[in-house]
Amino acid sequence: MIPSQLPSYLGKYNVGCVDVETRPTLQSPDGINQGVLFRIYYPIDDTPTNSQKAAWLPLNHSYFDGYAFLLTIGGLPTWFSYILFFPAMYAMRLAAYYGARVAEQSVPKKLPVIVFSHGLAGIRTSYSTMCGNLASEGYIVASLEHGDGSAPVTCRARSNIPYIRFKRQMDFDPLPDELQDDTIRRCRGKQLAFRCEEIQEVISVLKRLNKGTFARHYKQSPLHSFKSRIDFDNMGILGHSFGGSTLITLMNMPNPPDFKYSIILDPWLFPIDESSKVKIPTLHIQSNYFHWKENLESIEKLVKKYENHPKSEFVVLKGTKHDHCSDLGFVFPKLYKYVEYRGLPSPADSHKLIHHLINLFLKRTIPVHVSVDEKLNHVVHEHTLYGDQAFELLYQTARPKPPLP
Repeated sequence: MIPSQLPSYLGKYNVGCVDVETRPTLQSPDGINQGVLFRIYYPIDDTPTNSQKAAWLPLNHSYFDGYAFLLTIGGLPTWFSYILFFPAMYAMRLAAYYGARVAEQSVPKKLPVIVFSHGLAGIRTSYSTMCGNLASEGYIVASLEHGDGSAPVTCRARSNIPYIRFKRQMDFDPLPDELQDDTIRRCRGKQLAFRCEEIQEVISVLKRLNKGTFARHYKQSPLHSFKSRIDFDNMGILGHSFGGSTLITLMNMPNPPDFKYSIILDPWLFPIDESSKVKIPTLHIQSNYFHWKENLESIEKLVKKYENHPKSEFVVLKGTKHDHCSDLGFVFPKLYKYVEYRGLPSPADSHKLIHHLINLFLKRTIPVHVSVDEKLNHVVHEHTLYGDQAFELLYQTARPKPPLP
């Protein structure tokens, strides 16, 4: 049984959301002309009377097909995939109101912005709980749906191709005499470079929204309400898995955006340059059971390059898995209870822990007024390890090296 709505958010504000797609100005590694597609989560005033709760899965049949296709790759039969995702597409709603205006009465005039990059098989709504929790604290969160072939599918109304399917390693064409690992590193590297272009374009769109020049052709659009409301002086970036790799790649390009901090969850570092560094304050959150020895060694090298920054932290959440920061545990609670969790922290507990860690980090890093639930401190203490102790646990629980995706 699939619930009808994801949980309410943890902060004090109600949350709205709206999708943005731009005209084609970029060209993907496959030569597809496309713009950027992203969902903005943001605080709103009282519950709006003229807005509905947003759908979790975009109401386009291709998304349903894309997720079902990914499950068949994992070995599940096609009929089971369709039974699983059909109700999720039409029944599941977010706790966010689609198309509501940005809050005016109860929040600061300027709202700090966070850009979010999803992992492989994610879309702009896959992490709506984490993004909505941040929005409920007074942040504007721009959650991308990358068009590089890392989403199960992405549908574009303004592209020369209506949808882009997920790229498997078997879809990458090797060069003559090229080893498979080198092919994957090269092709995933091209995806990372394109993802970085998309993030740069999203920031450009947000700046135009802030100036009031982007939404002038959108009558009655909530996008007008972003004018003069976005705080770029305290802009941050958040990435999960391949999105963590994206964040690191972007920060090592010439003239990266002026991010004041980064938050990296479970990065997959195989495709990135080993000389990469992250010099800004960074919260590095690891799940307990995702990593393998080679990935941990790469992470340890990276972390030691910025561990001297006084505001950076490396933490592991004990008992958690790689997808605990996504919405999947809420969308399929019974399936996850019997197959995935089995005594591990529940989806609700995992999100509370992640949110509390991010809140504490941001309170120390940028000038924001967020409500930190002090009662959670002892719970966080019980479920976290930091620094060398975190690495020790991760090496102890490292899994065998998985096949490259």
